[in-house]
Amino acid sequence: MEETKTENIFVFYDSSLTIDTSYTKALFKAIASLKKKFGCFGNINVLARDEELLSHAKEAGCIAWAIGMESISKEAWRSLHPLFLVFDSDDEKVFERTLEILCDLEVDSIRANILTPFPRTP
Repeated sequence: MEETKTENIFVFYDSSLTIDTSYTKALFKAIASLKKKFGCFGNINVLARDEELLSHAKEAGCIAWAIGMESISKEAWRSLHPLFLVFDSDDEKVFERTLEILCDLEVDSIRANILTPFPRTP
């Protein structure tokens, strides 16, 4: 029977990797010798401008960057404090519009979460 080799891939579940890019570049340089594959979360505004960060990420083994798109609704943006995908102010058409935009952008994958606020959260 042929042995199947699997590859371990880990994910940095921390969107702050694009906040202090000097730290992140140093991190990526430090882990490059480990020869691991991983994914990251980040801010598209930073990733679109920092080729050096992307280069260090690739050299370190990064195979994917996940970016957040809070909402396609301008009304939702006005009330945005934490990250949300669909808001109470959205109607049911937001799902179809969001899907259309995701298809147009050729997004590879999505993850939806249901927000459950802590008691007394505004």
